[in-house]
Amino acid sequence: MAGPVTHVTLAVKVFNKYFRGRNIGEFVIGTSLPDIRYLGVIDRDKSHFENIVFDDLTNLSSFEAGLKLHSLVDSIREEYLINNKYYSLFPASDVLTQAAKVFEDRLLYDKLSNWDEINSYFDVVYKDELNLGISEAAINKWHKILKRYFSHKSQDEDNIILTTEIGFPKERAEEMNQIIQNAQTFKAEQIVLKFYDDFESLLYNA
Repeated sequence: MAGPVTHVTLAVKVFNKYFRGRNIGEFVIGTSLPDIRYLGVIDRDKSHFENIVFDDLTNLSSFEAGLKLHSLVDSIREEYLINNKYYSLFPASDVLTQAAKVFEDRLLYDKLSNWDEINSYFDVVYKDELNLGISEAAINKWHKILKRYFSHKSQDEDNIILTTEIGFPKERAEEMNQIIQNAQTFKAEQIVLKFYDDFESLLYNA
């Protein structure tokens, strides 16, 4: 499963080619919402969808297309990274996959230069978000967490803040930071950047 920056970066990358005419703000909000589940306000099976294919997204609203793109990104990404032995480049750990997500977020953050604009999408609560049965207070909390995380490229301290904000202990984040420091970063970067470059075709063929 991808991290918040990776989800947004990939959504923006494919928006003009595959979702032109939709509302970019609602699309980004939709693709960023599913992991609000970490706050314990919605079950995963209500925010993530199994067996999604690209054609499922073509006739949906901006928000719904973004929402379901999230699950498709998770699926495509996991298959790609496993096939390219990405996880073997990180030290073994119970939080290896979480550390790998943080590594990707840091690497892909610079693919976008309009994070201030993206953050502005999170200034309001959308009706589509409320329609999922999540309280306005919880949505505002999630938006605030993401806006802080998106405000600059994540560093070790930012990972600690995000991890604790979503209910995990500080020690978990510290271990993730250590894993990243000891990873085979050059090879890992090559795999992540190739995934980013190939994502349009990977999505279309999903």
